[in-house]
Amino acid sequence: MSNVWIRDKVFKDVGMSIKVNETLLDSRTKFQKIEVHDTTRFGKVLVLDGAIQTTEKDEFTYHEMMAHVPINAHGNVKSVLIIGGGDGGALEEVLKHKSVERVVMVEIDEEVIRVSKQFLPSISKNAFEDPRANIVIQDAVQWVKGAIEKFDVILVDRTDSVDDTDGISGDLYTSKFYKDCKNILNPQGILVAQAGMITFSGGSITTDLCNAAQVWTKTSLFITAVPSYSGGFQAMLWASDWNITSVSDQDLVARQNLPDLKYYDARIHRASFALPKFAQAL
Repeated sequence: MSNVWIRDKVFKDVGMSIKVNETLLDSRTKFQKIEVHDTTRFGKVLVLDGAIQTTEKDEFTYHEMMAHVPINAHGNVKSVLIIGGGDGGALEEVLKHKSVERVVMVEIDEEVIRVSKQFLPSISKNAFEDPRANIVIQDAVQWVKGAIEKFDVILVDRTDSVDDTDGISGDLYTSKFYKDCKNILNPQGILVAQAGMITFSGGSITTDLCNAAQVWTKTSLFITAVPSYSGGFQAMLWASDWNITSVSDQDLVARQNLPDLKYYDARIHRASFALPKFAQAL
């Protein structure tokens, strides 16, 4: 029996440990170390630079909330930009919306897509083959800066800005990047970005909110629970120029009729913006 453990390295002093049944891949790409492990509790687990990215068991708690909260709040999304998201989970959720006509996904590391399709096909299903999906292999910061196409929703499925180091996602947390994103958002457009673990990342989340607030008039957080992430409570940054409370409960209920949902519904949508008291001060 294997005595290997995944030890999540998002934080220096705390992390999730998951026992490995079998290591399916351990290699290095041009940009990062990439691992795939088979486990009992979480199924197959994708790890980048020592940090758990997604698992077969709980990926839906992250991807459903990242995609459906902004798309259902908007109500008429035709075009979506996904930054990162090489595992295909966000792409698969976005494509559940029949109103969506085009999705551009910009991923810097093509190997993440290849490995995810090979080892974790249950996460992306057939999303990469959908004719509405356009996959671009490029540095997203540079791509967004030069883009002329407009989008209704931008999803920033970035890796964590880890403790004292920024890794390959550091530039995706800056006000300059947010300004470039705003330039390619349609009126009433919404940006949602992975912001970190609300329990442990208060300082970096506050900085992230401040950077976004330099660009949009309405910035806030909503949360979801991701058991495989150290800290459990995942924060998502919401950025727009309109108030999220203007969406009626009736509209949310009408827009929740999507296939194969395990986490998201209109009730969870509304409740996700109700932050615990310690997080309201961020």
